[in-house]
Amino acid sequence: MPASPAASKFTSVDDVIEFAEITANALQLLGFNMDFAPVVDVIDDVRESAGNGLFSRSFGRNSADVVSFAGAFLKTLQKNGVIGCLKHFPGLGASGVDSHEELPQITISEDEIRNTDLFPYGELIPNKAEMVMVAHAAYPKVRLQERDRDGRLLPSTLSRNFVSELLRDELGFTGVAITDDLEMGAIVRNYGIGEACKMAVKAGNDMVAICSSESAMCEGFEAVSNAVASGDIPESRIDDSVERISRLKSKIASPVDFDIESLNEISDRLLKLNARLN
Repeated sequence: MPASPAASKFTSVDDVIEFAEITANALQLLGFNMDFAPVVDVIDDVRESAGNGLFSRSFGRNSADVVSFAGAFLKTLQKNGVIGCLKHFPGLGASGVDSHEELPQITISEDEIRNTDLFPYGELIPNKAEMVMVAHAAYPKVRLQERDRDGRLLPSTLSRNFVSELLRDELGFTGVAITDDLEMGAIVRNYGIGEACKMAVKAGNDMVAICSSESAMCEGFEAVSNAVASGDIPESRIDDSVERISRLKSKIASPVDFDIESLNEISDRLLKLNARLN
């Protein structure tokens, strides 16, 4: 298949809808039922020069456009049998560094966070958002910001204030919360995988993402299992996540048979879309 266009290329909802249909159809043919998209970080004219690696990945140039384009993508993706995931909560658009390398400290005001970065979540969570991915970032000017036991700014991924209080209680999200990859520099430079997994689950995340190392996956599983056995993590915290994950699994569409002709047709549609956008 040809490469997909960057989200930042889109200027019309109709093109976004076609892209979402192409994406969902291709993923289903290839055996996938979930897409970690759309990115709803807001990258406006002021933020576009930040070296956070997100410029081309976000739809629109302001909060309203992000809601319009990302909302169309999410609705169409899920209508065509693939679960979508809003990210990176509560917002990485103003980050000056890439969280793959280090922990961003996003120093904008709480008002800006709420009016700009949280706006897409407030609009799209009631619109059947099934999953949210939580970012690795710190927000020193936000009252919810916590510090860890060593006095360091706690990443939002590992923060009960951000995951349970803000995402769950305030914004009313009842779906599945998943961390960004815990092997990213923002986490592994300060916390071991096992400790990070425990903290993420205690914060309220339902799933933890470990995207590369099999040994890290085993370490994380063992750490969480031991924490439950010792009472450090209540069984009820696990039960809540199991219920949410089970509810999501019940909504997954049945798999389709692989068909090379259908994949070729999808590729042709994608080529034509790319040509139109370019």
